[in-house]
Amino acid sequence: MKLFMSAALLCFLIAPVSFAHQQQEQQQDERAKKQQEEERQKQNQDQQAERNRQEQQQQDGRARQQDRARQDKQQQEIDKQQRKDIEKQQKEQEKQQKQQEKHERDNPQYNRGNEQVRSDQHAAYHPRHGRPIPEEKFHADFGREHHFHVGHHEHGRRFQYGGY
Repeated sequence: MKLFMSAALLCFLIAPVSFAHQQQEQQQDERAKKQQEEERQKQNQDQQAERNRQEQQQQDGRARQQDRARQDKQQQEIDKQQRKDIEKQQKEQEKQQKQQEKHERDNPQYNRGNEQVRSDQHAAYHPRHGRPIPEEKFHADFGREHHFHVGHHEHGRRFQYGGY
């Protein structure tokens, strides 16, 4: 009976410790579940934030592309208008030249008086009538750095030049 009493007493002493230990394990399991749930929520939030960021980048990219397309279209329109203006100016110049030529043909007095002026202008711009070379161009093509060399061959009738 002693044995039975000591076993019963031992059971009474172990049972509360076992029950307390079981409660601690349950609490730890609950804490672990809470942590896992919090981690999942945090991961979900991070994923959602990443998705939002990517969507924002895509929207920004689309907006930039639309802006570039709009700018390109505006530039094309400006270029087209400039080409039209240039063509219009050229046509006007051609029209004025034709009118002037017609006027000169119709008025021989005007034509005779301008022949001398026109020939003087033509002579001033003709390349064979010795226009002066601008100083920078002269020094770029001629000058102390540039020497002209003439080499004579043995036969006497031929020579070779170089050194511009």
